[in-house]
Amino acid sequence: MPASSKSLQSGFSLIELVIGITTFAIALTIVTGVVAPLINRSVEPIYQVRATELAQSMLNEILGKYYDDESDRNGGRIRCDEDLNDDGQLRKQDGEMACSAVMGPEQGENSRKDFDDVDDYNGYYEDDILQNSLGLDMEIDGEELYSEFAVGVTVFYDSDMDAIANSVEIPAQEATGNIKFIQVTVTTPDGEDMVFSSFKHNY
Repeated sequence: MPASSKSLQSGFSLIELVIGITTFAIALTIVTGVVAPLINRSVEPIYQVRATELAQSMLNEILGKYYDDESDRNGGRIRCDEDLNDDGQLRKQDGEMACSAVMGPEQGENSRKDFDDVDDYNGYYEDDILQNSLGLDMEIDGEELYSEFAVGVTVFYDSDMDAIANSVEIPAQEATGNIKFIQVTVTTPDGEDMVFSSFKHNY
């Protein structure tokens, strides 16, 4: 039998290769476009858990403090803003005292470790390197535990527990009360603000 002058060739032509590469590039672009945002979102739950832990720690610390700088430090038998003799006035000679009208740290309370009552935390903000209540960096094996997190605190009187300050709803001279609203805002490294709140009662 005579041999064929043309041998059978197998493989791809140049046009088939170009079409294949183009199709692969389009498919890769689509997959990357779908998967890349998911990679960023995969770390969000970790940030949210850590933010929750940080906020809970801060709330526990704040709620463990006295209600007010004028609170009775002797067992809490007498509350600030309590009219003991029902004469309509709060007088020191009657053993009565008004709650602090101004929120924030008192004179001499220059850092968080000096805070002794709830409203000292009003306006408190910390970022970059977070510290605990003793002023020590929060780290494990030399690594910052809350690197790039930030925490801020707002405190105000809120007698009807509606998360609106008494000073907005009633005249300023009557804006104190027996309930303080505490709001802790934690900002995660990706810029998400997570808000946590609680109430502290005057007892």
